[in-house]
Amino acid sequence: MIKDWQCWLDPWLTGSLAWQIHPSRQEPGRALAVLGFKEVIVNGAKPILRYLIWAGVILLQLVLTQVVTLIFSFFIPNADTFPDTQPLVFAVLMMFTFTAGVYLGGWLALRWRWLPFLPRYASRLAGTLVGVSVPLLLAILFGSLGAGSPLFFFSIVGGIVGFYLPGWRMEQAMT
Repeated sequence: MIKDWQCWLDPWLTGSLAWQIHPSRQEPGRALAVLGFKEVIVNGAKPILRYLIWAGVILLQLVLTQVVTLIFSFFIPNADTFPDTQPLVFAVLMMFTFTAGVYLGGWLALRWRWLPFLPRYASRLAGTLVGVSVPLLLAILFGSLGAGSPLFFFSIVGGIVGFYLPGWRMEQAMT
């Protein structure tokens, strides 16, 4: 028995799931309805995918702050004693490495078009630097630059927020 609508999958040509009217039942003026399988999946998952990409980029920025800090600690002798002996130098070093890590992750995401933002590299670098430096300055004032200080985490989060803030309102209005 032939049904009015027959479903077929054409992965070799288009990869789409198409609904077509069986030729014996076609009438003049009855259009072929094509529903792309990829389009349904992509359009349905687009909001979820957007948040997953954001979470992935933020995770990349967090990881790169640690990687850049580790790499710089290999090249600076006696860096492990800086929090006790030279706290200001240690804070500047952390400010530099956290800024480089956050900015590098964001720059890669913008360069590879994972994020739908305008580049604005200079303002994003400045926002990242300000976001990283404010908690570190507070850490210097309160004298809590020891290992495991929560202000390091706030510094990294401030840098990530500072990276996304430039132009956020205008870009939000554009979407």
